[in-house]
Amino acid sequence: MELKPKGKISMEDELLVLRRKVQNRWEAPPVEETLRRILLRLPFSLDAYRSLEEKTKLLDAALEQGNGDAILSNRWEAPPVEETLRRILLRLPFSLDAYRSLEEKTKLLDAALEQGNGDAILSLPELNNLLESLGRSREASIIQFNLAMRGVDNARTNPSRSQRVLNSLRNCLASHFSNGAAEMDRPFIVNAIKLFEWQMAADEKFKSMKGESSAEECTLGLAALATLSHSCRYHWEGNKPKSGVTDPLSPSALCQSLGISQRAYQWTALKVKAQEHNWEAGWFQGIRLIGGGSGAPMADVAAELHSQGAPEDVVVRYINLVEGIEERIALANRLQCYNAAIDIMKSQGDRLGIIKLKSRLPTGSEGELYAELILRSSTIRWKN
Repeated sequence: MELKPKGKISMEDELLVLRRKVQNRWEAPPVEETLRRILLRLPFSLDAYRSLEEKTKLLDAALEQGNGDAILSNRWEAPPVEETLRRILLRLPFSLDAYRSLEEKTKLLDAALEQGNGDAILSLPELNNLLESLGRSREASIIQFNLAMRGVDNARTNPSRSQRVLNSLRNCLASHFSNGAAEMDRPFIVNAIKLFEWQMAADEKFKSMKGESSAEECTLGLAALATLSHSCRYHWEGNKPKSGVTDPLSPSALCQSLGISQRAYQWTALKVKAQEHNWEAGWFQGIRLIGGGSGAPMADVAAELHSQGAPEDVVVRYINLVEGIEERIALANRLQCYNAAIDIMKSQGDRLGIIKLKSRLPTGSEGELYAELILRSSTIRWKN
């Protein structure tokens, strides 16, 4: 017997294989197998039963089993939602035509959105069409935006894709948020795009300055306040730029572009500058931070500086900006700035308050000695 080389077949054999494939494709499967798949709610097709004889044979077999309605009822009955979603995720053929009623469509959509673990489901044009038909166009637009935003996370690990992601976000804005119910979300989408544009520019500048940026220094995909923190650390220029032109990467420019509140700006800048421990800078000279006193509460500022290890004199500057004498004294005691608490009570002529505080302090401590010195002073006019 002549052996043929492995992996090679003759033209006759290949033709035979193709003939069998075509024959199996159009040849009606066994009646028993089709009925079994119908009853088990597995995918099936009746298209292969073309002749009257084949159709009659199938129907007779169904009637004989007592399941004659199975063919007619399952022909247009919606398959289980879980089965449809499974086929979508596995990239198998599927159809949404059987989901005709409002209840069936809603059930399928809710299950798809709840599962939401695969772009294969959320990115389906059929799903968007279904949402549109149910009057949920805004929801469809938000789904498309979320899909586009997933590219932002990928850009953090692969910055070379940044421009492609940006184009995707811009296309999403133009296609889904220009009119209709989703137009109310347009400002949010615009800010998301502005943030990503800023992050791309900052990343490029950082690379040009240091050659390459580490994962910790990369801003792509960060939240707005985390991005602002990066700006305060690497693009700080104070309130009045020396050049007279505001750096577009500066914290103030970023806040203006995204509409970040004054309080959020102050609090973020405070934490960053405190972490740098540059206590002698003018930023910590008792001023009410950036833009006046309408921002972060001074009590919180003092507490944050204390937690960051700021010198007592720096913390006291902000304690003295707290409104209310009692609140100021309580804060000074809580932050263990006892000399400051004593000075406040001295300014109020509160001798009993100093005596009470002195009794709680360790003997020989700096605070106890300072309280004793103040109590012995003959130049202070006490009120009690």
